[in-house]
Amino acid sequence: MQDIPLPTQAVTHSETQSRSLNPIATVRALCVLAVIAFLLIVIAGFAVRSSTPYPTIFVLAFAVSMLLSFYILMSLIEIKLAQKLMHLKSSLLIWAVFLGGLSVFAKIDAQAEINQMFHVDPSLLPMTLAAATFMHAVAKLKLLFYLIFIASFAMFVRYSEARRKGERTAGYMVCHLSNCLVFLLTAIFVTKVLASDERRGEVLYRFAHAADFNSYSPCSTVHPDEFDVLYLDSSRSKILIAPKITASEDIEPAIYPLLKYVPIPRTFRTLVCDYNTSGQR
Repeated sequence: MQDIPLPTQAVTHSETQSRSLNPIATVRALCVLAVIAFLLIVIAGFAVRSSTPYPTIFVLAFAVSMLLSFYILMSLIEIKLAQKLMHLKSSLLIWAVFLGGLSVFAKIDAQAEINQMFHVDPSLLPMTLAAATFMHAVAKLKLLFYLIFIASFAMFVRYSEARRKGERTAGYMVCHLSNCLVFLLTAIFVTKVLASDERRGEVLYRFAHAADFNSYSPCSTVHPDEFDVLYLDSSRSKILIAPKITASEDIEPAIYPLLKYVPIPRTFRTLVCDYNTSGQR
């Protein structure tokens, strides 16, 4: 009976050893993702700064790099706090309350902005309302992005000093260095575009034309080559018209179309739609 605990001790030792190896393998995988995120940032920079700019490549590369950096950040937090906080149900409750409150206040601000811009019920522009809510939510996290940048830089310095002392921290260094760069660029983008009332309004105005307005209407009182149309009721008898946005590729070739500058009309005309007798659309 005294020999029975020996296999149990051996199994426990192997489990402990495998658990100690799991974070190392995870950090190596995160290191690969960090290198990819860093390369995407470099590609984005060349795409927008080259003699022949490619704004679409810039936006895609920057967006993927930002998503990878968020994943790396959350994974590093989970590795450090997995045995202390991540298993607690209160952690999930805090995240739910935070994200829920952020979305509520962001939607309130988004509804006010759309109403002020178009002078109509925001529910008439559902896609624009969703985009505005997301933009306001991200804009409210502007300071958080700067804090993550500072924290990532501090952790990079800390692990650099630990590596000089002989510790194996190269993976953590690569992850924090990549996060440091990406979150700095993200914070600058959020500050200049999403947190700026003027620039955010221009982006939303362009998005509304692409997502919620109709580029063609059978109304005989509207010139389809000059105006986009937003229907104001279910019967499609009342409409709001807005001048079409002209292309400006030659003026701002390095800027993604959705992010280009555009004048926003102060007022919009509302009309009663007079359909053609042919009923064509």
